[in-house]
Amino acid sequence: MNEQNIEICKRLIEKAKEDLEFIQYIEKLGVSKEDAIYITILLYGNMLL
Repeated sequence: MNEQNIEICKRLIEKAKEDLEFIQYIEKLGVSKEDAIYITILLYGNMLL
């Protein structure tokens, strides 16, 4: 694996950790895990528009 791919993988892992923390936060508000994941996907989709 070249250095660029390693850096991309590191960023993806960090982003996944942030996503998991966000999903866990939403779950603490009483939302199911499935709905929390769906909300996260919708939010990121809206950010891309």
